[in-house]
Amino acid sequence: MSALINYTTIAFTNEFIMQEFIQHCEVTSKVWGPAMKERGLTRWALTRIWNKGDTFKLGVLFEYDTKEAFEANVEYLNENFSTLPKTKELMALAKIEGSRGIAVMSL
Repeated sequence: MSALINYTTIAFTNEFIMQEFIQHCEVTSKVWGPAMKERGLTRWALTRIWNKGDTFKLGVLFEYDTKEAFEANVEYLNENFSTLPKTKELMALAKIEGSRGIAVMSL
């Protein structure tokens, strides 16, 4: 069971921008995925939230075993993904809500 979990929802203004973000993650994850695993990422998932009516919303799940892994990956993302021009363009009008938790139970 991962010790630290970060779950972020991202609401986009339309389907096109959301699909562009999915594609952007697919392309760039080939670089940042292995780099984040080296820093202690244990799991990452990108989900389409479908039960909130006619919205264009994604959920992003990051799991880590240690606080140090979490901190190293937050720093890495801030320096290497968040600064990409395409990331900035796609996130400009997105509504982002992050939640961080400590696992207390898992099946």
